[in-house]
Amino acid sequence: MTVFHGLGPVPGTDVRAVAEILAGETGAMPHLPILPARGLGSDAVGRTAALCVDLSVDRGARSWRITDRPGHAQRVAADHVERDLDVCEEFWGTGPDTVVVPVTGPWTLAASLELAGGHRMLTDGGAVTYLAESLAAGVADHVADVRRRFDAEVLVVLDEPAAGAVAAGRLPDATGGSHLPPVGHREMSEAWRTVTGGTPPTVLSLPGLADGVHVALIDSGAASVAVPVSAIRGTAALDALGAVRASGIDVVFGAVPARPQGTDAHTGEYLEPEFRDVAVDVARLWDELSFPRIDLVDHVGLTVAPGFAAAPAEWIAPAYAAGRRAAELMGRAAGDL
Repeated sequence: MTVFHGLGPVPGTDVRAVAEILAGETGAMPHLPILPARGLGSDAVGRTAALCVDLSVDRGARSWRITDRPGHAQRVAADHVERDLDVCEEFWGTGPDTVVVPVTGPWTLAASLELAGGHRMLTDGGAVTYLAESLAAGVADHVADVRRRFDAEVLVVLDEPAAGAVAAGRLPDATGGSHLPPVGHREMSEAWRTVTGGTPPTVLSLPGLADGVHVALIDSGAASVAVPVSAIRGTAALDALGAVRASGIDVVFGAVPARPQGTDAHTGEYLEPEFRDVAVDVARLWDELSFPRIDLVDHVGLTVAPGFAAAPAEWIAPAYAAGRRAAELMGRAAGDL
């Protein structure tokens, strides 16, 4: 059946409130929440770096940086991970069938972490290889802990917002005067396989499929790709997604609005998005790809569009309710949308 699930980052600062909402709206398939608005150690890069094995980091003036020993910010991030797991375990118990575990992917980490000299880790091929191996080991430990706590299956989300910039050579160097060279598709897929090879089924979350990223994706070992519907426009994007799906990779569409669309005139509460519109938009996009509607049931999922973490905290419940209802509608009436 078509399923809806979050990808990790959510608005707000109250992890208990978020865990309760997730229990209600995505009970069988909640995700571990990331709340970047809490500040130090709560961003996706810092949390993931804290999970890595034999990797010491701290927060520098510009970004996270590699250090000789774990810094204060790394300890804060690790503490957030542990405490958030405790809260989710309190609210969810062993109720979920599957727990979604979000982590930042190796290329976005390598683009975000600085070496001692101030250069991006991405500039050192050996360091990137080490980072991917460290991340793979850390994710394996994290997944084992999640399985133990919740007695559930695990779905890993590998978030790579910088993938397109890495592949196209659009990342500025340390001086800002030029750009780092593009990374080849084979190198990208090798790092992804290092992580996906030792984990449960993995969703590779990408901002789009331009710059040939889909070529690396096909050989990444990922079971699914999460991509915003807004990124699939034009012949090139449709062809890229068609090639990805033809390779056997499932698709999770970021189709639920990331920001509120309006408020109730009487209560002032945010209006829930029209879930039927979400389902119809995805179904019509699927038609453009020339794949059968029945595939929407078994090979397509739904999630929120990018930018969700910057929305008001009160938007979580209506957005997730709309996503759940849209997925239910697609599952029972895919051919009639």
